[in-house]
Amino acid sequence: MSALALIARLLEYPEDTGLLAHLDEAASEIDAADLAPAAREGLEHFLAWVRLTDPIVVQESYVESVDRSRRGSLHLFEHVHGESRERGAAMIDLRQFYAERGFEMAASELPDYLPVVLEFASRAPEAERMRFLAEIVPVVARIHAFHARQGSPWEPVLAAALVASGGTLELSRAQVPDNTPEPSIDELWAEPEVVFSGDCSTPTGDAK
Repeated sequence: MSALALIARLLEYPEDTGLLAHLDEAASEIDAADLAPAAREGLEHFLAWVRLTDPIVVQESYVESVDRSRRGSLHLFEHVHGESRERGAAMIDLRQFYAERGFEMAASELPDYLPVVLEFASRAPEAERMRFLAEIVPVVARIHAFHARQGSPWEPVLAAALVASGGTLELSRAQVPDNTPEPSIDELWAEPEVVFSGDCSTPTGDAK
């Protein structure tokens, strides 16, 4: 399994039949993956935390850190478009972008969910993968910075995602904290926090 695919698995919701049931396999994949030393150490610490923590607490931590947090969300277009109508168009374009390249995703998944994005990148040809990842780096850096400030258990996994995507932790540290109160997950998010460098219809800026 490639490093990107491994990180994608670790960023998914920790299902009872998923990560929580396959900790030994995850440890073996971390050992075998082509990871930077710091990223490997971070993932090992993350997995140790999962092993030592009640599964219910692990799942609740994910919900609190990711699902109920605007700034911690792993849905990239939430950080670009908020809940504006542009997000829907970008979703359609990105799903088409995947389909044109033969990448299938579950009907229940959204195309901008970081684990899906990394899974696609792990299967793409190298040149396209590098262009694609370059577009998401600023967003991943912003997400990682928030999780780092919050002391989130998923911070090491997001750090590994950032580095594997071609970014640096310095880019994350350069993010300016947003000290305004975080809105409820049910509120509209009209103001974009970051933008991709190209046309935001897809991370590559080209749906074709």
